[in-house]
Amino acid sequence: MAQAARVSTDAVAETNADEGGAPPNAEEDVAHQHVIMEGQHAEQEASGLLRFHVVHNDDEAQSLITLIEVKNIYTMQLPKMGAEYIVRLVLKPDHSSLICRHDGKVVGAITYRPHITQTFAEIAFCCVSATHQVQGYGTRMMNQLKEQAKREGIEFLLTYADDHAVNYFKKQGFQKQVTMTMTRWKGYSTHNLLTLTPVLSLTLTLSPGLSPSPGLSLSPTLALTLTLTLTLTLTLTLTLTLPRYIKDYNGATMMECRIDKHIDYLGTRRVAAQQRHHLLQNPTLTLTLNPNPNPNPNPNPNPNPNPNPDPNPNPNPNPNPKPEPEPQP
Repeated sequence: MAQAARVSTDAVAETNADEGGAPPNAEEDVAHQHVIMEGQHAEQEASGLLRFHVVHNDDEAQSLITLIEVKNIYTMQLPKMGAEYIVRLVLKPDHSSLICRHDGKVVGAITYRPHITQTFAEIAFCCVSATHQVQGYGTRMMNQLKEQAKREGIEFLLTYADDHAVNYFKKQGFQKQVTMTMTRWKGYSTHNLLTLTPVLSLTLTLSPGLSPSPGLSLSPTLALTLTLTLTLTLTLTLTLTLPRYIKDYNGATMMECRIDKHIDYLGTRRVAAQQRHHLLQNPTLTLTLNPNPNPNPNPNPNPNPNPNPDPNPNPNPNPNPKPEPEPQP
């Protein structure tokens, strides 16, 4: 079943405060703050203070305890969502949750459903606890999810974003234009629920009798029996067709993020800041496309424009031309 991705309003506010609405003269300061925050997260992960791991319902006690903690965050941050609906998705065995722990405590999570055979995953929930907002954990979780997608062989992240979550996902690298073929993420499967095969048999017996002549009363009576049997087999199949992967969700926008296995998503801001700094330090740096190492503009070293010159310099192809007749007076 498809569901719209639920992002807590606090997470959206965190994204807008950190990345959106900054005046042009403050863009450099905001970018610098993001680089500092990214470095702090890396240091916290190295020290073990900040940790990310993936959990799914494998019937283990510790996994169930962690998923219940995730459910509690979702129900607190998403009050309009039914608790029963949240529990059902979080505890489904085919769903996984990327957990964010700070000092051993669950402070956020992203619940998603991977479709390994189709190499994409669908995001269902994304929340950070209210006590850990405006610290960049929402962006860090999404980047950790992209790294996890690379490890699982997932090439795309898909989600149905509510109106208030579209801006958040756009700033996490999602776009509204879905480049995946529709048959790859939207298909249907057929399930045969019941098959009945009743057999109807009809038997017709004909017994014409042969009686002896009246004068021979002591003779036995002869009888001939003809049996005709007709068997009719009827097969009744009840078929249910269900969406195989995900389907359309009313009131939401389908968004896609393509995963590039060559990108280090945990250091994108640091790399972008280094490139920006390099460009600012070299204002005269130009980019030359398709440079030609040969100073000669003519790529042909032969000065003769004719590639197949005629060995005979005589323009007349006839070696023995006939003289023209003299004009008659």
